[in-house]
Amino acid sequence: RDKLQTESVDNFVAELKTLAKTCNLCECLRDSLIHDRIVLGIKNEQTTKKLLRTRDLTLNKCIDICRSEEVTDMQVKSLAEPENINQLQSKAKIKPRVFEGKKRLQSGKKVSCKFCGYEHAPDKKKCPAWGKTCNRCKERNHFAKKCKKTSVYSIESEDE
Repeated sequence: RDKLQTESVDNFVAELKTLAKTCNLCECLRDSLIHDRIVLGIKNEQTTKKLLRTRDLTLNKCIDICRSEEVTDMQVKSLAEPENINQLQSKAKIKPRVFEGKKRLQSGKKVSCKFCGYEHAPDKKKCPAWGKTCNRCKERNHFAKKCKKTSVYSIESEDE
């Protein structure tokens, strides 16, 4: 028996298990035959290839792979539908959120600055460190007290 195009993986497996019970086989042989029938009965070439490439494929692994491929196929088909494409395009037109710093600037709050260490409006150009050179690392736009570069101190040993 092959999986029908409209049939879910779970229904296909349940039907195979029901058919296998009527054969009066031991459980290990039954699982092996169900596993083989799934691999051969799935009519999705991509899923079949994935099943055949999987090492030590158990019945449970086989079912899990088929389920995940089924869900992936449904999601891809859903995204390809014209109404979903239009929804994605309309969402892309929404303006991005305003940067938090600008919100705070509009409210007039002062914040502790990570570049100079003082409190001022959250605007880089209002920062007293803006355009200045750090005395520690010689890079621009921050003061030494807020410098992120670590200093390496050398220790000299005295020879006796």
